[in-house]
Amino acid sequence: MGKNAGGANVNGGLNVYLGFEAGTAIAIGTGNCAIGARANYLGAAGNHNTFLGSQAGEANSGNDNVAIGFASGTKNKGNSNVFAGNYAGYSNTSGYENTFVGENAGYMGSQCGWRLYPR
Repeated sequence: MGKNAGGANVNGGLNVYLGFEAGTAIAIGTGNCAIGARANYLGAAGNHNTFLGSQAGEANSGNDNVAIGFASGTKNKGNSNVFAGNYAGYSNTSGYENTFVGENAGYMGSQCGWRLYPR
């Protein structure tokens, strides 16, 4: 629900997209929830993700991630990460099994693995 929300999803299922352009580009994802303006906006694929907040997981293509907060997990392509806080894990591109907690936590980390990143 929302302008262009879930617009490209032709092969996915069990998804929820709520907000302006939420999940607009994702074509093959399954079991995703994106709530907020441009949440998971550019992600082309990804399964079992939850994004809450404007631009949360905006370009995500990983699986099994949770991003809560404005622009959290924005560039994520890794799997099994948790991003909690505005801009948390913003630049994580290939890191996996991380937890970023607090505003800007792990903002510059791009290839992190198996770590907790407090603010």
